[in-house]
Amino acid sequence: VIDKGKGLAIIVNKWDLVDKDTHTMEETKLDIIDTFPHLQYYPILFISVKNNFRVRNVLKHVRSIYADMKKKVKTAELNIFIERITRLNPPPSVKGKFLKIKYITQISTYPVLFAVYCNHPHLFPENYRRYIDNSLRKTFNFRGIPIRISFRKK
Repeated sequence: VIDKGKGLAIIVNKWDLVDKDTHTMEETKLDIIDTFPHLQYYPILFISVKNNFRVRNVLKHVRSIYADMKKKVKTAELNIFIERITRLNPPPSVKGKFLKIKYITQISTYPVLFAVYCNHPHLFPENYRRYIDNSLRKTFNFRGIPIRISFRKK
C-alpha cells in the first residue's frame, strides 16, 4: 500500500476480546511501531465491530487521510521550512563536498511528491533524507500517507 502511494490506516478489530488494562492500547501501538517502524506516521485504530466500539472513528480517519492526500503546500512555506530545518541540522559534507539545499517544492498530490533541489542529489545520505521526511510530516501534519521526496540537481 505504501509503495503504491496510497493512504493507510491500521485497523485492529476484535478489541473486545483482548484482556486490557489502562496501558494495553498504547503498549500494543508501540509493539506495532517497534516491529514496523515506518508505520509510526500512520493511524492505528482499535475497534470492535461486534460492540460497535470506535467504528465511527474509522471513517473520520479515512476522510482525514484523503484530505492529506490532496493537501498542497505552497513553495514559499516549504522554503521557510527547509531553511529552518537546515539551520537546526545542516546537511553533512560527503566525500569533501558540501551539500546545499537550494529550495523545495511540492510536485504532486496523490501520491504526495516533493522535489528537493540541491547541488549533489546523489550524495545525500539516507539518514538526512529521513530527517527531511520526518520533519515534513511533523510540520505539515501528514498522517496516514506516504511521502515521496525526489532529490534533484539545480
